[in-house]
Amino acid sequence: MQLRVVRELASLFNTEQLEHCLESEVAGGQNSCLVHEKPFDIETVNALAEAQVVRDYMEQHSVSLNEALRELARRMRYFSELPPESRY
Repeated sequence: MQLRVVRELASLFNTEQLEHCLESEVAGGQNSCLVHEKPFDIETVNALAEAQVVRDYMEQHSVSLNEALRELARRMRYFSELPPESRY
C-alpha cells in the first residue's frame, strides 16, 4: 500500500470521483486524479482502489481518515492470511 498516495487521494476526492478515475485508468490508462507516465500502471490502479475503499468507509461510518486507513490495513492483513484457495 502506498500510504502517502492513498491518504492524499482519499482526502482530495469523494467516492464517485475516485470510482470515475479508477474506471478511466483501467479503460484507457489515464485519469484525472493521479497523473503518471506509464500508459497503464498497476500501482496507480491499486492506489485508486485503496483510496476508494478508504473514502467509502469514511463516508459510511463517519470515521476519520486514519481510522479508515487502519481498517483497510486490517482487512488487507486478514485477506493475506487466508489460504490461497479460499481467497476468491
